[in-house]
Amino acid sequence: MGIAAGPQSLEQWKHFQREYEARHMAYSPEGHQLASLCLRDVVKLSILMGARWAFRQLMIATFDPAVREKLAVAASYWYSRVAARATMTFTR
Repeated sequence: MGIAAGPQSLEQWKHFQREYEARHMAYSPEGHQLASLCLRDVVKLSILMGARWAFRQLMIATFDPAVREKLAVAASYWYSRVAARATMTFTR
């Protein structure tokens, strides 16, 4: 990955992570395939059949928009984004 030395504090890590992702994040077929498989298989293994579609939509709604775009994952429906934001707000 070309990382010479690790950050020494949490703040340095956050800065390093943002800078690294801004420089190196790009679409790849492998990234898209991994995201698709996770959305399909992880959900299939852990969520009851009737709730899978809704759970996938909630997962996608929590993706950072830049990451979702680089993974070529379609945006979730607007109501899934509203539900995800409400859930994250009320669970803090």
